[in-house]
Amino acid sequence: MINSGDVEYKTIDINKNQNNQNMKYISMKVVDIKVTKVIIEYRYYPKEDGTYDIPEYHNRPLQYRENLKSIVSL
Repeated sequence: MINSGDVEYKTIDINKNQNNQNMKYISMKVVDIKVTKVIIEYRYYPKEDGTYDIPEYHNRPLQYRENLKSIVSL
């Protein structure tokens, strides 16, 4: 998985100094997930009669989508 390039990989050196930097170290790998924010703006334009057809689930200026709700609940 690391060699595939599909993941971000970083190393964190703990207690590394000039005296031990060339010594054998023990490696522990931790798998984590990075969540980034995405804002989707829906722009509703009027129909021919001047009314807007906005679904009930978009009736507030700011909404939280299902993916964010699911992650937050976990």
